[in-house]
Amino acid sequence: GSLFMGKEKIKDSRILKLYVTERGDAEWNNLAGADFELNKDWATLRFVYFQTDIDYYYHDSDYLEKQQMKAYGMTFNADLGKWFWLSEIGENVFQSADHSGGEYSVLTMMGAVGYRYGAWTPLITVTRYHEHDAGAGYSPISWNTYSLGLRYDLRSNQAFKLEWSKTDDTAGRNSGDTSVLRA
Repeated sequence: GSLFMGKEKIKDSRILKLYVTERGDAEWNNLAGADFELNKDWATLRFVYFQTDIDYYYHDSDYLEKQQMKAYGMTFNADLGKWFWLSEIGENVFQSADHSGGEYSVLTMMGAVGYRYGAWTPLITVTRYHEHDAGAGYSPISWNTYSLGLRYDLRSNQAFKLEWSKTDDTAGRNSGDTSVLRA
């Protein structure tokens, strides 16, 4: 296990550009958390928790948004030789720093199963992203993604992977349903 703490400041945050058109800085203060991992033969179980105060400063509007965030997560992975399982569940909970607004949270889940056959590894993955909020007038974003992948190990440190993913925009508010083939 480990404990961690600190802060981070990001000028012209790229992640903010996903949500707003103006330039913005992100600053994470009073960040503190812990993770704990248990391993036994074929199984790994990991827990994580952290909290932080977040300041988003938007340049064009000269606006400072203050939030508090808590994040929880758990991972269970199993490696049975040829077969393996990967999974993760997590939740990020946001609230305005002055507690004037509703609580906003994001639930994420992922599960994958794969089979090693020599240099080949087929893999099936399912992920879910779901937002929910206690505030009136909020329209959450959510989607599910289903992926089929095939990996071929060229060398011990090189591989080629072909993956097809289908995303269902279950809330109808994100980018719509998509299919992607990537190599």
